[in-house]
Amino acid sequence: MNQTSYDSKSTRELFFELTRVYFIKKYKIASDVGMHPGQEALLNLVNNESGLNQKEIANKLKIQPPTVAVSIRRMEKAGWIKKEIDSTDKRVSRVFITKEGKMLLEKVKNVTKDIDQIIFSGVSDVEMCLLRRLLIQLIQNIRQTLDDKEIDEVMQEFTKHHDKMHRK
Repeated sequence: MNQTSYDSKSTRELFFELTRVYFIKKYKIASDVGMHPGQEALLNLVNNESGLNQKEIANKLKIQPPTVAVSIRRMEKAGWIKKEIDSTDKRVSRVFITKEGKMLLEKVKNVTKDIDQIIFSGVSDVEMCLLRRLLIQLIQNIRQTLDDKEIDEVMQEFTKHHDKMHRK
């Protein structure tokens, strides 16, 4: 798409296009390393908060417990994480990142850094500060119209729908 075709688009259309192409690029990166895009967040969480159980992971990522279970099973099979039985409660499994998972996460972070450099090339520090301020303002504007319960409900519904679509 050339500059002229972007000039005729509304701000909303441009914002949607940015999120769409960013998602496509992140999806491609994840696919290239054998990862599902949602698994990066789970791997990051387990790296930062080692030893969480599946319910804690679901709550922190605001996704359905069955989604967590499927992701953990796939990631464990790939060797990126491991589960260990809790020493005080044998009914609970704790999730830990493996050395392979840490290496994969580092690789994904480096590629993501490269994407950020591409996205923000030609953008000055002043423009970056302004963009950041505007994005925060937009987020706050939308958040004022939603309470945490509504956000949780919509995310739960979204993940249910997403899970159904990917099981077919």
